[in-house]
Amino acid sequence: MAKKQEPDISQEKIQQIEKMCQKLLREDGIRFVGFIDKMGGLIAGGLNEEVKPILDSEESRSHYMKQMLEITMKKDYDNTLGPIEHIITKRKNVQIITIPVNENLVLITTEYGIEPNRVLRHAKDTFQNIM
Repeated sequence: MAKKQEPDISQEKIQQIEKMCQKLLREDGIRFVGFIDKMGGLIAGGLNEEVKPILDSEESRSHYMKQMLEITMKKDYDNTLGPIEHIITKRKNVQIITIPVNENLVLITTEYGIEPNRVLRHAKDTFQNIM
């Protein structure tokens, strides 16, 4: 459930985003779906209840902030290369999908063997109304 409310997003919108996150969490292989604000705070979503966390809560908060920082730093090249549509990071234990949404981002982690482009398509379809 929502951990922090961003003043720019209404409670009604946060509830809508929470439902979107929960919808994606029901898909096979999805570990985490979160909507991260521009300060790196989790405002909706969370961990799939059926999986064991890899990061503790402090590491998770740090991870959200670092993902937002990465997106923010890469915006320096938007004028020449175009804006970032998404980032897919493959690690040994998980895959991380980062999708910028205005000044926020959708952060998804999956099990390693899951096809990331399928998840990406579903995420973009699910979150299209706020992108």
